Amino acid sequence: MSKIIHKTTDSKNPKNGNKSGGLSSKQPLQKRQTVTPQRPVTRKNVPHSTESHVVKKSIDIKGLPSEVWDALTNPAKTKKYFFNCEVHSDWKPGSPITFKGRMFWIIPIEMKGEIIKVEKDKLLKYSLHNKAKGSNEATTSTVTDSMTYHNGITTLSVSDDVGNGEGAQERYDKSVKGWDKVLHGLKKLVESGK
Repeated sequence: MSKIIHKTTDSKNPKNGNKSGGLSSKQPLQKRQTVTPQRPVTRKNVPHSTESHVVKKSIDIKGLPSEVWDALTNPAKTKKYFFNCEVHSDWKPGSPITFKGRMFWIIPIEMKGEIIKVEKDKLLKYSLHNKAKGSNEATTSTVTDSMTYHNGITTLSVSDDVGNGEGAQERYDKSVKGWDKVLHGLKKLVESGK
């Protein structure tokens, strides 16, 4: 069995070093096996991943489902929490949905999609067409907003399937951060009325 000598500079405890704080080579340690770290498998380094990129978030809101529904579908209200964008649609399956506004009050934004399913005060499902910066490839996100109500609390659950392909991980990461901001803004709007 081989010995490994541990050198230390503990000046307070002479057993772990010499009195002057210099090096001591008197303490043997047991030999440890070295493990070579491997690169963890993540979405970013898996080539051509077919893994789905679905953001799932939920938030409890003190209010009725009708109040949450109004905040989701009223252009004057979405502008207050959804990146300064107004939402426009007639809320019928197959109809267009558009989020239009100016990010940071400067950069024009227009996101278009289609209404997939509507159950007033319960469920809103729609698609949005995305185009990544520097890419000609258009992708589609599918967003599902569902509401449940219990004891004065509406739980709003959001599922945003940003799709796969080029830029999927970047869209996923942005969506995670974006939905956090949107949901907290929506909650504040419904609960305060402002």
